[in-house]
Amino acid sequence: MKKLCLIILLGVLLSACGSADLDDRYFSGESESWTGEIFLKLKPTTEPTFENANVELTYRGEGEKPDTIEVRTIKQYNIPETVGDVSPNDDGIYYKRYGNYGLEGANANGGNFGLMIT
Repeated sequence: MKKLCLIILLGVLLSACGSADLDDRYFSGESESWTGEIFLKLKPTTEPTFENANVELTYRGEGEKPDTIEVRTIKQYNIPETVGDVSPNDDGIYYKRYGNYGLEGANANGGNFGLMIT
């Protein structure tokens, strides 16, 4: 499958926030064949998991929906690179979860979160 890149522009979508602001965050982005959404839940940093990010990817390209996709994060700022295979749930959406991944820190510094989908 042709490589597609989905960039979710954190810095553009939200202004930087202080660590005392624990409101949930929402980010979205799209490419020619994919739509992506991130739902970010923040907790006090004293919690073992203080940042939960749920990523939802929806295929909107031509042709048949892939059975499995490889999702690779693009290393930026303090966000590490990871790779994982994802299959769609019964609703046809591909879900990926990240914990304590540094998305809020990247957002506060005007950064982007990028996913390479193959």
